[in-house]
Amino acid sequence: MKTRLPVSFFLFLSFLLVTGCSSFAQKTAADKAPSGETVDILLIANDQGESQVFNLLLPELARRNLSARVLTMGQADTVFANQKDAVQLNTLGSLSENVSNDRTQLLDKATLERIATTFRPAIVVTGMSHAIQAQLANRFKTDGTTTMAFYDNFDLISQSQYVVPWLETTTGVDELLLPGHYQASDAGKLPAFSNSQISISGNPALEQWDIVFLVTNAVQEKQRLALDPKRPVILFSGGYGNEYEQWLQLFLQAMAERPDLQVLIAPHPKTDGQLERTTVAGLQLTNTNVMDGIVSTAQLATVADLVVTHKSTTGFQAAWQEVPVLFVAPDDYTNILIDAGLASRASSWQQILNTIHRYVDQPKRRETVSFKMLGVPEQSLQRIADHLQTTRYQVIGAGSPILEQLQVEDH
Repeated sequence: MKTRLPVSFFLFLSFLLVTGCSSFAQKTAADKAPSGETVDILLIANDQGESQVFNLLLPELARRNLSARVLTMGQADTVFANQKDAVQLNTLGSLSENVSNDRTQLLDKATLERIATTFRPAIVVTGMSHAIQAQLANRFKTDGTTTMAFYDNFDLISQSQYVVPWLETTTGVDELLLPGHYQASDAGKLPAFSNSQISISGNPALEQWDIVFLVTNAVQEKQRLALDPKRPVILFSGGYGNEYEQWLQLFLQAMAERPDLQVLIAPHPKTDGQLERTTVAGLQLTNTNVMDGIVSTAQLATVADLVVTHKSTTGFQAAWQEVPVLFVAPDDYTNILIDAGLASRASSWQQILNTIHRYVDQPKRRETVSFKMLGVPEQSLQRIADHLQTTRYQVIGAGSPILEQLQVEDH
């Protein structure tokens, strides 16, 4: 005898099949959902200095068959405007209009998560000029990404105000890359790097000038710039910030006392040079020209008898080429060059004139101590790229890491 099942049983069975298939379909769709672009290296750039280094690094990574993308904001948007591997943060979420000037601003949670799911990097290398860079590194680290911070300045980190928002936001990075030994013991004492490996990478921005000085004929360059070959040339590398204007004013007042000098001013790339032009016009200086940016600062430095700056990295680039350097800054300002006697500091009108007299009017024989002997390695661009390749594939070359890794003691 056949048992007849009730109609309600078939209705219940149909319900289970339908809902079960629906759940399975949803799970399958979720499993196939895109998990973000997988890349070897993700660079996060904001300021001009770190952007220039990262821009130099991209082709070196490509030569090693490492895929790389750059997340940009602030000045980096301009540096990487025509770079196919760059993605502006403002295209991935809403950013405040004042985000470039306020280094303490953070991404909202939705934007942070959108970025974190857009890319799946093996290694994140971030600059240290904005809190958002630290926030992104924190987030990527939670997914198991190796995080590195690149410090492009030559001041001690503990004395650099612009990195404070980054330091206050970071939860720690796996590795800190420093230009030289000078900054290592200082960085090792900061809580932000208590669990970080500290490595000496050098700074490719120094080597960027090597080729310019190699191929430029100073005599021909002076002719092209319509400079008098018999008169000394002073190059002033511009800056920006609240205290910059007073030091620019002080320097130009001193230049008014030396009409025999030819003064070239290269405004900082972050500015339009209007402050410098207004100040020169106000002092009615006839021996001073504000450059338009067409000729690079490196080229201008090839004809300079002295490079003067407030606190710009240009001072270090010029010293790398053994050009005399003067920092116009407060008495309490110091750096690796001033401490080693490879550059001077002037805090008054008279000190500026005295330094020019010493370097330009009665120049002595070159210093026997070289900037390159102060723990700043050469070929840093290749070193960094090799180190990233080694880290990516977890390979130790010749039994030792590519970069010199330091265990910094408290003392």
